[in-house]
Amino acid sequence: MNRCALICKPIRALILLYLLLSVTACKNVPRSPAISIVAEPIPESLTNPTPTPVLHTPVTWGGIALWSDQLRDSLDTCNDDKAAIGDLYLRRLQRINAAAQSAH
Repeated sequence: MNRCALICKPIRALILLYLLLSVTACKNVPRSPAISIVAEPIPESLTNPTPTPVLHTPVTWGGIALWSDQLRDSLDTCNDDKAAIGDLYLRRLQRINAAAQSAH
């Protein structure tokens, strides 16, 4: 036998043993827990349509004043609903960002 064959066989055996040990070592690493993000549904009260006030006939100045006040109340309700939905969205983003930072 030549000299290379005598040296190469033990080296090949050591390399195969190293590869075998490295593969089995990776198998025993504990798995990281899966991140579960619960998306809360938007409350139905925030997505229900806001009723439009009706201008009663006969139209009077007093009726228009009451109707315009009801319109302002409807507009305020819509804006409050949009603000609440925006707040829910921001809190959801904060939870997602916190979960992503804790995963690292």
